[in-house]
Amino acid sequence: LLEEAGADMLAVHTGTDQQAAGRKPIDDLITMLKARRKARIAVAGGISSQTVKDYALLGPDVVIVGSAITHAADPADEARKISQVLLQYH
Repeated sequence: LLEEAGADMLAVHTGTDQQAAGRKPIDDLITMLKARRKARIAVAGGISSQTVKDYALLGPDVVIVGSAITHAADPADEARKISQVLLQYH
């Protein structure tokens, strides 16, 4: 319905509260990718240098990373690792 209304990008975000309750962000991405018709997909939630490859392999158009970088001991290094993986699978 959102695409029929003209949306050309849809975002899926699984918040930390949902993740703490056992919800897996990558499952939400898979659901969104299956449901879309032509819209680009952005994804956020649960993405870090340890998980980004799994997301990249699914092919979202935009990957948004938050706390994995902002809470990292070395934010620049974490961002660099994530970027390297995304560039490898883009």
